[in-house]
Amino acid sequence: MILYFAHLLLLKADLRKIPLFLIFSLISKLAIGQNYTTNIQIKGLVIDASTQQPIVATLQWAYLSSESPTWSRAINNGVNGWFLIATKPQSITLKVQATGYHTISINLALNNLKYSELLYIIPLVKLIEHQSNKVFAQSTTKSGKVEQTPITSKGKSIRHILTAVDGITHKPIEAAFRLIQTNTGKVYEYQTSLQRKEVSIQFTEHDILAVEVASPNYQPFYGNLIIDKLDNLTHHDTISLIKTPVFFNAITSTNQPKAEVYLSKLSPSGNDLTTKIPSQHPIHYGLLELNEWYKVKVCTGQDTVYHTFQATAGMNQYVVESVPSLDTLPTITEPQKFILYFEQSNFLLKPESQIILHQIIQQAAAQPNLNIEIFGHTDNVGNYNSNLYLSEVRAMYVQNAFFAKGITETRIKKIAMGSKKPIANNNNETEKGLNRRVEVYLYPTTKK
Repeated sequence: MILYFAHLLLLKADLRKIPLFLIFSLISKLAIGQNYTTNIQIKGLVIDASTQQPIVATLQWAYLSSESPTWSRAINNGVNGWFLIATKPQSITLKVQATGYHTISINLALNNLKYSELLYIIPLVKLIEHQSNKVFAQSTTKSGKVEQTPITSKGKSIRHILTAVDGITHKPIEAAFRLIQTNTGKVYEYQTSLQRKEVSIQFTEHDILAVEVASPNYQPFYGNLIIDKLDNLTHHDTISLIKTPVFFNAITSTNQPKAEVYLSKLSPSGNDLTTKIPSQHPIHYGLLELNEWYKVKVCTGQDTVYHTFQATAGMNQYVVESVPSLDTLPTITEPQKFILYFEQSNFLLKPESQIILHQIIQQAAAQPNLNIEIFGHTDNVGNYNSNLYLSEVRAMYVQNAFFAKGITETRIKKIAMGSKKPIANNNNETEKGLNRRVEVYLYPTTKK
């Protein structure tokens, strides 16, 4: 029924009258195996993470599928900060290097992209200079003096106090430290927290230690600590970590009015900071934080659409497409049923269902005599009350989408069903996916 309705919309639409309407598709979650592009062009700019100014960099990339990767250099290769990469739609790893900055590696899944041009802004964090008896990144070589505080010890020793900080804000962060002695192979493991921001280690012999520092949502730090002077002093080491780069592109078609894209990170307090993101038409671009929730607002002269999503690693790409105008939609004279499918354990619509939802809303807006019934459903994973709540949230999400288009509450009936009305057996993931749904009924008031 859904496919028939969508097909009918297109058959009856006068393509010359199609206005622009915003439909979001999370390309990274599209069906595996559907290749939309024959090649990919990645244009980007490398900047200093603190000053936001372009910096000259060297960029190399290789296909992840290769057992013996062949590294290729980017076109223009970071001249004046800008670079260009031409690649097949496959997964690649991108290595970015600049003198005086931490080297970063980024894995990018380029399969199944619907739009073949991408724009990345890559921030790099400056290195801390290599100083005597200090932790340093493996690529630094410069040495210098540091302030040192004496410690009380009967024999020769040295103490290191280690702290991990965000490379841009310089605020302490939670981190796991792992130090491995070359002489003995002994491993030191420590964990810091926001309450206990540093760890203290005392050494009594010369050694070279491998240093690994890891923190959630940050790229790992690999460095060395050379104990070449037992000076009975305390050395304070601050190690800067760089957040895992997460990119955002909103793609708008070249034949539509200029769009404005706003991005806000959702917070539990509801105090969401909304910013307008830059545009290099037709690509709007920005940086995200891994696993955080965001709301996108896209405006043209004809429409405004909101969409909520969770940032995933690599590229989060959204595409603006067109659908038929309201005055070309067929008139519904008999009750119609539509099924919208959701991602597991949350209220995010699958991309194909997002498109169908917008079509249903357009139909309801064009035909004021239509009433709407919304039934929320879940699979059988979890307890009954949790599933009932989730089905309520899913139904509310769909209801709010109608409200956003001016369809009044008097036309809508919302019911939470939980897991008690499955349409499949819940024996496997495919069947469970069919039960993560909202059913929407449109019916003329005279045909209920």
